[in-house]
Amino acid sequence: MSRGVQAKLRGGVDLECALYVARRFGCDIRPVRRTGEIRIRHPACARPLRINNRRADAPRKLVTFVNAIIRRSGNTVVVC
Repeated sequence: MSRGVQAKLRGGVDLECALYVARRFGCDIRPVRRTGEIRIRHPACARPLRINNRRADAPRKLVTFVNAIIRRSGNTVVVC
């Protein structure tokens, strides 16, 4: 019987990968008009996250947000 690997994003991940994982776990991602930012929302979280979309790397806040969602879901998957 094999055990699944608990998914977790680590620091230094790029923004595209972090957003892919967020979408995969049910986040709603929408652009904020005329600001270059995006708003990330998940039903399990009380407050949405707002981050800069012009960066290549994922901000620490986004990595923490996605890891919290992964922990809450309890799924075992392998991510980028």
